[in-house]
Amino acid sequence: MTVRANKPAFNIREKLKSLDYSHVPYEKIAPGAIVQTVFHFAPSSGGSENETTSTSYQDVNITKFNFTPRFLNSKILLEWYLQTKTTDSDGAYHYVRARRTINGTESDAGTGENAQLFFTGTTSAGDHTMYGPVSVALIDTPNTLSTIEYKLQQKRTGDSQTVRIGENGQNSELLCVATEIRQ
Repeated sequence: MTVRANKPAFNIREKLKSLDYSHVPYEKIAPGAIVQTVFHFAPSSGGSENETTSTSYQDVNITKFNFTPRFLNSKILLEWYLQTKTTDSDGAYHYVRARRTINGTESDAGTGENAQLFFTGTTSAGDHTMYGPVSVALIDTPNTLSTIEYKLQQKRTGDSQTVRIGENGQNSELLCVATEIRQ
């Protein structure tokens, strides 16, 4: 007995032209590849700095932004580009750490204790002001598909120090790049 199967005819060239080569389905992205990148900019007018004299961590509101991962086990590379200012009449330090909030629960971002990104110190040379650009990065593994709020916090040590992140003259400047990396 002979069985014959007939397939409908199609034009291979037309079929290839209809494929969308500019978009790879997310589930086919290879491990180690970039899934998405989000850019966060300073406010477009006024208020592009946060200053404090507190010795306990305070939110740096201009650095707050939301990020929603596409994969549960992704790593998130966070890179901040900041202007800093420290004023002091004695030796002191400016501490900055990264925090994340997922479903209302705040915790350290990254793997370090207090997710401390950096600190700068001043000398005991009398009254002075120190300005400086800072770029810092960390890898976070939030293990969630929920929206994450990322932010920086800062505090000071010393008896009369004021610390600041941001500069009002830098409205609309890039503050952070968040990159999701497939695992």
